[in-house]
Amino acid sequence: MATNLPVFFRASPLPSNFRGTPQNFLDAIVARLSIATEEQLSLFVTGSTMPTSDEGPWLKDGLTWWVWDSTLGTYKPQVLDPLSLRYILSETPPDHTLYDLWIQLDGTGKAQAINVYSGGAWKSVYDDSFLAVLAEINTVYGAQNQSPWKSTSGADQNVASAQTITVVFGSEEFDPDGVFDGISTFTAPEDGYYHFDTKIRVEKVSGSPTGITIQLQIAKNGFGLNNEIVQQDDSSGTGARTLEYGTNLHLTAGDTITVKAVFDWTGYATWTVKGNGTFFSGFKILTGGAF
Repeated sequence: MATNLPVFFRASPLPSNFRGTPQNFLDAIVARLSIATEEQLSLFVTGSTMPTSDEGPWLKDGLTWWVWDSTLGTYKPQVLDPLSLRYILSETPPDHTLYDLWIQLDGTGKAQAINVYSGGAWKSVYDDSFLAVLAEINTVYGAQNQSPWKSTSGADQNVASAQTITVVFGSEEFDPDGVFDGISTFTAPEDGYYHFDTKIRVEKVSGSPTGITIQLQIAKNGFGLNNEIVQQDDSSGTGARTLEYGTNLHLTAGDTITVKAVFDWTGYATWTVKGNGTFFSGFKILTGGAF
């Protein structure tokens, strides 16, 4: 259906001495025509390619309006009024008949909540059901790191003969639940699965030993666990060495865990478990839940 536009044509006068063919006459008239509008009229371009100069509004891909920014010298998306988007950022509650979503701000402009209007009031999208899920997540994952603790060795321990020693860790870094005795022993506060990490740094002080075997061993209730051992053999007897071990164990409330170092060698030697670089740590790990 044809639409009448509010425009009209104007023509500049032909030269008084014009001479030419009918086609020359037509061309001369066309060359002098111009369009004038009875009211403000705007044209726009459409397509996927952004114009490189101001050609009026650009309907990108026939869907999104872009406008020319004379300061930037390029097109940018048209800013839409919040009323058309149906959401608003503000400190005070908006008119719920105008907005579907309210992003609540504090006095500094920081977002505090995302709200929707329901039951006669603005309410957070984090409703009771969502908070219940968060509570379950917190419950499950909160159990993953219960009773954390770590203790380091405060002093060197010298070993002058082949023997088994209980490593002393006399400097607690943290132990909020009091599960470590501050010297050498962890005591399980309840039944469950526990994770342990330990490291000792061993150096030879004197002597020329041979046939050296040094073990780092986890002990439960005073007895070394045969499957919880890391061992290093070195017949030369030179240099320092570091032994590290980590494991998961099921414990009953009251079970104790200590770290033992087993030394064996031939000949005269003195060894030391260095206070620097020696530690013992652990926590109760996840035992169940929905995740």
